[in-house]
Amino acid sequence: GDKFLHYLAFAALVLPCAILTPRRLMVVAPAALVYGAVIELVQPSVGRSAEWLDLVADAIGIVCGILAGLGFSLSLRRQ
Repeated sequence: GDKFLHYLAFAALVLPCAILTPRRLMVVAPAALVYGAVIELVQPSVGRSAEWLDLVADAIGIVCGILAGLGFSLSLRRQ
């Protein structure tokens, strides 16, 4: 449940960039992963626990969002 939501959120975060400005993925993808890591590092200071599997789910979401966006963009160009 929780990991799937992380996956979806980070896929949705990078998907528009992958579709519209794929050249910026070299900056956006690492920035998204750093964002996920910062969230995990901050959580203990607000009474929540850091779960590193959340960061793994974020990374998988980033990769899948990029692949889906690039695939969609490529299919649009072929039409």
